Amino acid sequence: MLEGNGLVPGTKREIAQKSDICAGAKPRRHSHFSTAQGVFGSLEWKNNQVDDGHYRVVDAHTLRIGDGLFGYRVTGKQLTLAPVISAARNGRL
Repeated sequence: MLEGNGLVPGTKREIAQKSDICAGAKPRRHSHFSTAQGVFGSLEWKNNQVDDGHYRVVDAHTLRIGDGLFGYRVTGKQLTLAPVISAARNGRL
């Protein structure tokens, strides 16, 4: 996943041997978007869409994006998401 992505230098072998695989990584801005129709996606640093899905508001503090569950908070124009990881789901990671 990391080799050749333009973010982390090195081959798979070189990256695997690093004590910190993020050493030398290039900072890249990315963004996420959502629409009123329930579409959710991500844009990488070149503004290309890199993933897509749908979201649904579960309750006043919880969103479902694809099969993931997230706690959320809106402060002004900023959305903060935190994954909700149950013990059962954690065993599958």
